[in-house]
Amino acid sequence: MTECGQVVKIQKDHAVVRVERREECAKCGMCGMKKGAASVEFKADNALNARVGDTVLVSTEKNASLLSSLLVFLAPLILLAAEIGVCYACDVEELIILLICVGTIALWFLALAFIDKGLARVRGFCPAIIKIIEKEQEKGEEENERTD
Repeated sequence: MTECGQVVKIQKDHAVVRVERREECAKCGMCGMKKGAASVEFKADNALNARVGDTVLVSTEKNASLLSSLLVFLAPLILLAAEIGVCYACDVEELIILLICVGTIALWFLALAFIDKGLARVRGFCPAIIKIIEKEQEKGEEENERTD
């Protein structure tokens, strides 16, 4: 996935990039943009030293998107299916099974927060700025030329 956005903040070796909503965003949901939101902000590797106000091209590898989907959607389903199977084999009551499943899902998503932080440090799993399209300084110079 490749998107064009604007750098709104710098945090050490990362940049916070704001990407505006497009028509395709309503169908995908990959970036986590909330329904009705005009934009989404996320951290991206800033190896090109973009500055606040720069327009940049940000890319995420396809493998990262696939792994994220598997961790968020498929892994909990597999966990639940395995749990339910074991609980029924051990003749556990349905209410207890329900409580165990709810607890496991809560623990999984808590663990997922730590997994996400770990994967963010791995190259290729964090969005990265791959090109600076327009620097903030150039924008200001162009506006000054137009007013002169």
